[in-house]
Amino acid sequence: MPASTIGIARGRLVLWDDAAYFEGARGLVWIRVRSRSTRDGETWRDRAFLSVIVASGKLSVERYATMLEQMSGLAAGLVLDLVSKTIGAIRMSRVSSDSMIRTSAVELRILESIWTIIAASLQQIGEDPEVQLQRKNVIRNCWGSELLDARSVVTLVRNGNDPRDRSANLPFRTQVSRVEESMDTREHRAIRGFIDLLHQRACECRANLVRHIEGIESDRKWRDRPSAVGESLYILEDLPRLQQLRNRLQRTRELIRQLRRAQRMEPFANVRSVLDLRPTPVFSNVDPYRRIRHELLRFIKTGLIIVEEGADERMKSTSRLYEQWVFLQLAAAFRLSGLSCASQSGILHTSRVFRFTLDLDRGARVTFASSDGRAVVLRYEPWVMPRALAVQNHDSVYRGREGESAWSPDILIEFVNGDERTSEAVGVEYAVVIDAKYSRRIRDHHWANTTKYLEIRATANDRQVVRQQWLAFPGDREPSERTIVLRDSTVRWTDDGPNCPRDETLQGSFALAPPPTLNSDAVAHGWIAQPEFAVREFVTGLLRYMDFDVA
Repeated sequence: MPASTIGIARGRLVLWDDAAYFEGARGLVWIRVRSRSTRDGETWRDRAFLSVIVASGKLSVERYATMLEQMSGLAAGLVLDLVSKTIGAIRMSRVSSDSMIRTSAVELRILESIWTIIAASLQQIGEDPEVQLQRKNVIRNCWGSELLDARSVVTLVRNGNDPRDRSANLPFRTQVSRVEESMDTREHRAIRGFIDLLHQRACECRANLVRHIEGIESDRKWRDRPSAVGESLYILEDLPRLQQLRNRLQRTRELIRQLRRAQRMEPFANVRSVLDLRPTPVFSNVDPYRRIRHELLRFIKTGLIIVEEGADERMKSTSRLYEQWVFLQLAAAFRLSGLSCASQSGILHTSRVFRFTLDLDRGARVTFASSDGRAVVLRYEPWVMPRALAVQNHDSVYRGREGESAWSPDILIEFVNGDERTSEAVGVEYAVVIDAKYSRRIRDHHWANTTKYLEIRATANDRQVVRQQWLAFPGDREPSERTIVLRDSTVRWTDDGPNCPRDETLQGSFALAPPPTLNSDAVAHGWIAQPEFAVREFVTGLLRYMDFDVA
């Protein structure tokens, strides 16, 4: 939406021509109406200060919700790549790895499912727990006929007692060894550890839900405003979401209450919490113990990594959210192509061990490594500074045109010829700029202020490296149209990228919109979201164009 728009006087009225004044806006928008005399030197006077609610026509409510929910799933694959480098038990496999990631939205459902299975087994164990014989040293009255071990005899001597002396006072107290039944077993310690793990995960779900509810309620004063066209955004969008969150919160609190009661059960109340998964005869042959161990192993293997959606994602403008969604789509497509996520910064923040919060920062980057020593660096809203400042900051690129202000394209893709993580003077072979335009169609004015990015140069050799400039938009192509379109009609996009040499500069656009709905089975079980076909086609062609091996 433009910062200001001047109306045209038509007689006694001032009218504004039909135009996309609210392009990219969604939700509550403030409008200030000001006027001034046509005489020189007159100042602007406020006439009205209005609030309107803008319902976006580019993305339906369903597609917007899908885009919001899908972001955590798109980032999940990056988490798996990064965590697998530090955990030897994880093996990268497309079949098994997808079940290892889940989002916090499905965590409660999984915890409830597991608790339903093991609750009956815990009740059986509480009624008839397995015990083991343990030798314990106790202080008791002795009459001289007890079998004393060497330690007990030493204690007697130290105290000046001789049980062989008939004149000694009987009974006498000393330490004796006794065999007793005990519920402090390896199995009960492991089960207590399992209960504590479920309790910790449930408490994390509760904290996340409370944080989301508070975030929505704090914004109510801005969104709970009736409009002439219908109900407020708070009633239309926030109340249904709040009802879902509060229902989950109630279920979470009930689950925590039941888990705390299980922690106080007699077999588990006074034992150490140890997640010891080694098989034992009891775990192998006693039904309730075997079922609990099986569920523990399944939960550990399939529920290791949690990716929470950022609490502030809903508060972002739709256009900015779309930019970040495009960035994560590209990251997921690079990973799906066979490149390994070597490092990331500014995307996923560790909140607890193996629990990550999605929060995309300006300057975020992901590095994908190739087997031939090259790498692809995907950057979100990087600052492209003048050369002197870029060299000082050890940046790989700088703005080529004269000027002091920094440029900031939405997305910059760099193909580097070395290890980007260890070398300051990285040689950028080739670069691609992508700007996300929240518009149903790409028009000529969308290219304004973006062609300058073609002048970005590498700091290592001063060579102009940006050879491709693309606009992504949430529009739908006609069935007869190609998803990826070049501005130069003589150049076509093929399975191997553009059919032109690398030293040529090209511009183009591709339609990339969120799907109407998510796969319900994937959401129910936790998933690594797959990138959309358009972005997979684009990334695959781009990598082949740069001679990368594509899976």
